[in-house]
Amino acid sequence: MTNVPQTSPTGQYANRSKARLVVFQVLFQEDLNPGYYEQFGQKYLEEELPDHEQILLFARTLLKDCRSHQKEIDDRISQIAKNWRLERINATDRNILRLAICELLYQKTPRAVVIHEALELAGQFGSKDSVAFVNGILDQIKNKK
Repeated sequence: MTNVPQTSPTGQYANRSKARLVVFQVLFQEDLNPGYYEQFGQKYLEEELPDHEQILLFARTLLKDCRSHQKEIDDRISQIAKNWRLERINATDRNILRLAICELLYQKTPRAVVIHEALELAGQFGSKDSVAFVNGILDQIKNKK
């Protein structure tokens, strides 16, 4: 897949960037192919994060939380993106938001790190408007948490 550096300027959470990318890729595939990739997800994590047990554990937990809390996360997105039905939000932005909101709500990662990482993904994989859109939604989620 995409070659992502193992370090970034986000301090102790730097090695988690690759895990977030891999979880995003799984969420994206599951979103576009419901039911097909559920078995694939765990195997893909292991293949993409070999020899990184702590990072693999983080990725597994994040993927599990994203899946188990997807309805709640989607409801939050829908409440904030009032003029956008969830299905109308492009799949890239929708899954970046799911990932970031999940991490904001269910992990102990600092908010600034989560938002920075989400904006990096939006800039790398989204449209020209993705960074602003994702930032706007996450800013409102962060303020309501």
